[in-house]
Amino acid sequence: MHIIDITIVITYLIVCIFIGLYKSKSITTLKEYTLGGGYFSNLVISTTLFCTYIGASETIGVVGQISIYGVFFIIPLFLSPIAWLMMAQVYGKNISKFHGCLSISDIMERLYGKAGKWVTNIVTLSLAVVVTTTQSTAIGVIANYYFAIPVLWGTAIGALTVAFYSATGGIRAVALTDAFQFAVLIIAIPVACSYIYHDVGGYSGIVNSLPKEMLRLDINMDNIALFLSLIVFNLVPETSGTFVQRFLMSKGNAQLTKCLRLVAAIHLPFLMFICVIGLCVKIKAHDIQPRY
Repeated sequence: MHIIDITIVITYLIVCIFIGLYKSKSITTLKEYTLGGGYFSNLVISTTLFCTYIGASETIGVVGQISIYGVFFIIPLFLSPIAWLMMAQVYGKNISKFHGCLSISDIMERLYGKAGKWVTNIVTLSLAVVVTTTQSTAIGVIANYYFAIPVLWGTAIGALTVAFYSATGGIRAVALTDAFQFAVLIIAIPVACSYIYHDVGGYSGIVNSLPKEMLRLDINMDNIALFLSLIVFNLVPETSGTFVQRFLMSKGNAQLTKCLRLVAAIHLPFLMFICVIGLCVKIKAHDIQPRY
């Protein structure tokens, strides 16, 4: 890797740790730790929602799928901003009813009693363990590939960094880290897209270089089930505990509705950049097959 890439990674880790230490001084209650006290701006809530959603699967994973399926995968993908609008319609109009709740477990207890709370606790904790383990391992593998660091050490460094800033700074540290990540994304993704777009020859280069089947929507009895499943998948709203916690960070219905609509507006151009990158990657590295 270039020294600039290494510097960016190290700087990001240091900033995360600094944010955790900085915000730990302002935490005095459990509510401030979990929800931040309800003093977040629309921009901070929108960026933390967006960056909670955008991960490796929505960037590297999507690029890999586009390089395989082309337009067949792209068209359902562009329906995903509708899910944010659906969330604005459902959660945005009802979040104030759960004032005083600190998590999705509190909401389920209010709706379904103790049984609902403990079932949610078990399911949420199990999901969190699986996701955290998977993501930590992925960090270790990536660190090993780019920096020649042993996978175990890379996993430990990534997991401990995330655990440190989130445990010491609470949701305020997580939200500010997401805002920092968002700032990096809105610069890095368009720059990368612009570079590779011009490198392949622009629009004409993409049209002339890609296999024709990747640029047309060919639906038949063999793939219609897959196509419909992609549509449904992209339209399903987010309901996990991490997203509900960020919904509860808002001041009420009006703010959450505005934030979710803003995320939908941000998501659309982001998808455009990712799709262009995916098509260009197919041209630049057509012999590489994604690994899962």
